[in-house]
Amino acid sequence: MKVESTASELSRADNLKSDLENNKSQFSDMVASEKELRQKLACLEEMKEDLEKQIRTINADIMASRKEQNTTQMRKRDVYVEGKALKARMDMAKEKVPHLQHEHDLAKENQEKIKAEWSEFGEKFKKIVVKSAVQDYQDCCKVSCTTSA
Repeated sequence: MKVESTASELSRADNLKSDLENNKSQFSDMVASEKELRQKLACLEEMKEDLEKQIRTINADIMASRKEQNTTQMRKRDVYVEGKALKARMDMAKEKVPHLQHEHDLAKENQEKIKAEWSEFGEKFKKIVVKSAVQDYQDCCKVSCTTSA
């Protein structure tokens, strides 16, 4: 009985030794797995930080774009209103064109008439001046002829 009991104890000890070796091997595998998971987690956290930075940058770009879009929309509205006012002024000016053209034509016609009248007046004035000068010369010659004789 003692032999059987010791053999049984030895067998259990061998099983425990084998179980301990298995446990040791499993523990090493778990340590390696844990190390790998820690590295993967660290890498994922780093990626997360990079992505969060990118998201912040993108959000800032979005805000800047929205602000620029609002500014552009306001400027577009201002340009439209200004264009509308210019169109109204142009339409009013177009309405005046026939009348202004008529006035311009009359003014040109009057200017031509005035030029012709002044030209005619100038010619008459020249004739009078020349006639007066000839008369003065003739009078002068008569006086000098009578005084020399």
